[in-house]
Amino acid sequence: MSSVNASPLMPFPLLKSILWLVGTVLLLAMAIAGAMAGLGWSDHVWMNEVGAVVCGGAGVVGLIPVWVLSKRLPHGAAMGFLVGILFRMAVAGTVVLVVQWSDQPYARFLSYWIAGWYLVVLTIEVKLVSSHANALVTSTTPLSETS
Repeated sequence: MSSVNASPLMPFPLLKSILWLVGTVLLLAMAIAGAMAGLGWSDHVWMNEVGAVVCGGAGVVGLIPVWVLSKRLPHGAAMGFLVGILFRMAVAGTVVLVVQWSDQPYARFLSYWIAGWYLVVLTIEVKLVSSHANALVTSTTPLSETS
C-alpha cells in the first residue's frame, strides 16, 4: 500500500508561460504598430517595439525565479514573482535612465512606452502566477507517491 505525499510543491510551467508571454507581447506589439502606421504615426512605431522588447525580454527572464522557487518552496511561485518584479523594475528603470540621459529627441515618449509595456507584462505575469496558484489550491490529484 502506498501513501500519498500531500506536498503542495508543483513546478511552475515555465515553457508554457514563456510562450504565452512572448506570444501575447508580439501580438499586441504588431497590433499597436499596425494601428500607429494606419494613423500616420510611423515615426513612433520603433518606440513601441523597443518597449515591447525591453519589457518582454525582462519578463521572460523574470519568470525563471518563479519556476526555480516553485520547485523548492511551498509558496515559491509568489516569492519568485516578487524577485521577477524587482528584476523587471531594474531593467526598465535602467533603460529609462539611459534614454533620458542620452538627451534624444524622443526620450520622453520612449520612456512612456517602456512604462506602458512594463504594465502589460506585469498584468500577463500576474495572470500566469495566479493561474498556477489556483491550480495548486484546486489540485486533488496526488503530486507524488512514496512507498
